[in-house]
Amino acid sequence: MAHGRTRMELVRFFASGAVVIACDASVYFLLLHFKTPVPVAKAVGFIAGGVVAFLINKHWTFRRKVTPKGESPKFIVANTLAMGINVSVNSGMIHLLGGHLLVSLVTAKVATSMFTFWVFKYWVFKHRD
Repeated sequence: MAHGRTRMELVRFFASGAVVIACDASVYFLLLHFKTPVPVAKAVGFIAGGVVAFLINKHWTFRRKVTPKGESPKFIVANTLAMGINVSVNSGMIHLLGGHLLVSLVTAKVATSMFTFWVFKYWVFKHRD
């Protein structure tokens, strides 16, 4: 049963990730259009996506009905670490690839997603059954 639940959570996590990356990317590219520095634009986009990620992952991906004490601070810690990974990978890839923003954005999101799924599943939204 646990493997089946993890498989479904992983499917829902990547499906919801499409919504999160759309939010993140929209804010990111909008801010870049207004000449915001890349790391700042990426961080703000990531935070906007993070708000969406919290709501979708809590209520749909991991199906949490209540908010246990400590869940929100855990999410903030996990998302802050994930933002560091995301902004660093994005900036590094832009540097390595000579400014390819979309490839850098996707690479950063993939790297961050691998980290966040496991941290969200086993720490932030952990089921106590």
